[in-house]
Amino acid sequence: MNRIPLICPISGLSLRAADDSLFEETIQFLENNSQLAGNEAITLNQLTGLLITEDQKRAYPIRAGIPRILSQLAISLEPLRMVNSVE
Repeated sequence: MNRIPLICPISGLSLRAADDSLFEETIQFLENNSQLAGNEAITLNQLTGLLITEDQKRAYPIRAGIPRILSQLAISLEPLRMVNSVE
């Protein structure tokens, strides 16, 4: 069976599931910086996972096992990457 790759609608880069540590780190960061979550349709307590781009600049929510790959739901991971590079 051929699998259709999931791609970011903004960059066209491949998406992959975030590992547990990146998922937890992203959720914690967004909880502390709610203005960075972007679209208010993202309810952090409903997320069951994240899909991230190859370059780890964007994430898309997974709710109830269903990926939400819409440009308006993209979560920028740039602020998280900047915080981690300073620490």
